[in-house]
Amino acid sequence: ADVLAMAENDVLEITAGDVVTASYVDEFARGGMKNRLLTKELTATYYNAGISPISYEFVRSGNGQVQQIEKDLMRIDPGERIVIEVTDYDMDVTADVDEITVQAFRNADEPITLKAIETGESTGVFRTEVDTSAEEEEGKLAVAPGDRVNLRYVDPQNTFPGHSFPREGVVFVREPSEGAVRIVETRYVRSVTGAVSASYLPPAEEPAEVVGFAYEMPITVEVIDPDAAKDSRSTTRVKLLVGEGNATREAVLECELSAAFGEATTAPPGFSNWPLYEGRFVGQAVLRLGGADSPEVIPAGEGVPGNLPGGLVPPEDEAQEDGPNLTVRVVNLTGSDLLTAAYEDADRPEDNGTVLSSKGKMIADGEIAITDPEYEELAELLYVGEKLYLRVIDPDRDVSDERDVVEVKLETKLGEEETVKLEETLSHSGVFTASFR
Repeated sequence: ADVLAMAENDVLEITAGDVVTASYVDEFARGGMKNRLLTKELTATYYNAGISPISYEFVRSGNGQVQQIEKDLMRIDPGERIVIEVTDYDMDVTADVDEITVQAFRNADEPITLKAIETGESTGVFRTEVDTSAEEEEGKLAVAPGDRVNLRYVDPQNTFPGHSFPREGVVFVREPSEGAVRIVETRYVRSVTGAVSASYLPPAEEPAEVVGFAYEMPITVEVIDPDAAKDSRSTTRVKLLVGEGNATREAVLECELSAAFGEATTAPPGFSNWPLYEGRFVGQAVLRLGGADSPEVIPAGEGVPGNLPGGLVPPEDEAQEDGPNLTVRVVNLTGSDLLTAAYEDADRPEDNGTVLSSKGKMIADGEIAITDPEYEELAELLYVGEKLYLRVIDPDRDVSDERDVVEVKLETKLGEEETVKLEETLSHSGVFTASFR
């Protein structure tokens, strides 16, 4: 290198391991201090490059603008394009747009070499594209279902492993897979001290025909279907049927790729987006006591969980409003209702379009209390001749569109027994009260 030219140019030449020191002399500072020297240091190092397949989606916003969204790519169909992205800041070697070479090859075939162009001046991010085809075509990579398209970039300078090293990625050519759907069992337990414990149970070795899900928690549905997980914005839809026999009502639940309430099972160790690799989708919806005529949309606010994965899909004929959504769609059900999650597995090794299902029923822990006349505060003493006010809260005993009734057995130390009936305060309230002398 021309040391003299390097000394005279306006570029700071550094190498890995160098310490860059920036210094500034503060001529006048507080307290009468003068010529105070301020310094900051930064260690220069090499970047460990990464290569990943991506794709794009164009979304129109409420104001009419079209926004380009970048997605992680995992699976393609023959004929689709693969965008290869390499991040290697070490290869931004000039003030202009730079170039690097990458390779793509099917299974163990001979690789094809591609030229990746930097996305802009001094970005250190390089992109190129490879087109695929189901048949042999010039300039395209011929692929078939079940193939792997391997991507490779040789990282010349890095800190791990410290020598020239190939960084690799993979895209699968989509093939039919057997899907599965389950209603995730949930439990909501309240201790004697009032502390609450909410838990999501893992899949049972021998799943029950009808599982239980806690009323106080959102209904949670899990779909496993690798061929439906093409990119990081892939979704699946499950139909929720409420009611025994012929469902009295139904809703559509959209499920999105999510690691919530689960663990990786088949993804390679350390794989960053294992739900995309395994095709694991999760959807949640808020539960409310109600029947066929109950409102399906309630105001969002305190007591209504937000930021749930997926969500209920509005009917096609319902107008969509721009701006923030201040309402939440809910699933209305009673303690007698059977909820069925039905998922149509469109692509399978056999029997395409098979409808898979999982069934569940709402469960809730009941509470009983002796209260004041307003049924709010707990009563500590009862004088002879006074009225006794009883309150039972038990959502799964709301079993019809009418005001339901529960029975409470009262006993004294002397052996006196009475059975009283408590009536629901309102239809679908799940709160039962009664008073007597």
